[in-house]
Amino acid sequence: MDTDMSTKNDTIRLAGHCDAGCKMAIDSMDQISRYVTDDNLRNVISSSKNRHKDLEQEASGLLNKYGRNEQDPQKMASAFSWLSTEMKMMFKDDNNQIAKIMMVRVFPS
Repeated sequence: MDTDMSTKNDTIRLAGHCDAGCKMAIDSMDQISRYVTDDNLRNVISSSKNRHKDLEQEASGLLNKYGRNEQDPQKMASAFSWLSTEMKMMFKDDNNQIAKIMMVRVFPS
């Protein structure tokens, strides 16, 4: 019985992190989309954004299943992400820079 409760708590915790992470990734993609000039890159970002929306809904569904609320990204993390992206785009606002930001923000290693 204790293992079932532990598994449930782990699932809730993981779903919460996934929910918040997907929201943060979607926000980042929205933020940089105004700078995109390449149609192929725009399609990649759009596809990735749709996939993150699907994952966010799945995580949200798990949270709802266990009677928990959706998770929002931490305010400081969101603010730092937004500010650092804006600074990078201020210095170099081309598609290469956008691709680099996507690799770090949306597809971390």
